[in-house]
Amino acid sequence: MSLCDVCSDLLKDVVALVQRASARIVQRIRDCIASLTRCPCLKKDKGNLGKDREPVLQRHEREAAQEFLQHLDTGKYCKIKLNCLHALKTLSISENPKLQQSAAIYYLHISQQGITQLPSKFLECYHALLQSHDLEVQKITSLSLVNLLTEEKVTKETVVQMGLLEPILELLGSGDQTVQCNSCACVAMLATSASNREAIVYAGGILPLLVLCKSYEPRVQQNAVGAILNLTRSETTREVLCKEGALPLLMILLQSPDSEIQYYSCAALSNIATCPGHHMALLQVGNCFLLKTLLSLMLSSVEKVNKRAPVFSMGVEREMREARIIILYTPKQCNLCKRLFRSCLSDERRMLFCCFHTADSESN
Repeated sequence: MSLCDVCSDLLKDVVALVQRASARIVQRIRDCIASLTRCPCLKKDKGNLGKDREPVLQRHEREAAQEFLQHLDTGKYCKIKLNCLHALKTLSISENPKLQQSAAIYYLHISQQGITQLPSKFLECYHALLQSHDLEVQKITSLSLVNLLTEEKVTKETVVQMGLLEPILELLGSGDQTVQCNSCACVAMLATSASNREAIVYAGGILPLLVLCKSYEPRVQQNAVGAILNLTRSETTREVLCKEGALPLLMILLQSPDSEIQYYSCAALSNIATCPGHHMALLQVGNCFLLKTLLSLMLSSVEKVNKRAPVFSMGVEREMREARIIILYTPKQCNLCKRLFRSCLSDERRMLFCCFHTADSESN
């Protein structure tokens, strides 16, 4: 059984009508969504939303906050007591940023006091505080942890064992330079422990540190390069650093106008140079860029560089004497060239000689 021409035309008209109606409905939905997205009511930031809907304070939260803030206002020394830990945890995990700030301020206060050792249980609150959405909490908490590590009021191994490494590494990606600076300082101090260095590598901490080594903020850059320097103290981490592209970056940082960054970079390269397997990689980057950069530093007329170190003449090896180069070298940079020349293979020695000979000819 088949439809006649009239019925077929009617069905075609119905299909066309449905298609047009569907298209209009879809377009209407799109217009509604576009109108909603343009409305100012949906463009409030998280901070404003939090103010409009601030959590109600519980009585025990208010009492704990008042107790801590009153103590801070009086400036009296507070003994670390485990019976206040529960209240401190309550403040730390609160959704109210003001309560979290009071907990963070308390930690900053005790980090600056004369306590000899902070009980490890008190580090539990750092999980919530380091991961807070409030920027001030992040700043204060990371600073207090820097103080605790600097004054050795907590051990570096304990910080990692308590699971604080990952929250610290997450702060490396913060858009705030103060948080970046503090978190880099934490990683730099944690990396002085051999076991922690492996943990940092395993947790993926090298790449964000290398990114911050390029920061335009001097404090952030210094702490990031300092952390890389401490990571070069272990052969395992040196291997990972080389694979992640640390060598070219460290060589470029030798040209930094900051003398501390020059020192950290040179010391890191010196540590890497302890392994003969890295020598060719050091020498081949950018047509002996490393040695030419070091030579330019040695012959630099920059007043700040020359004032920081004595100028002296030395012949490291026969190749250097044949190149007729008088080395103007800082003690900070000396170890790298010594180590390279004393432990290089014959092919590498010839490469070193060619680089220095070329640089010597250019300087003349």
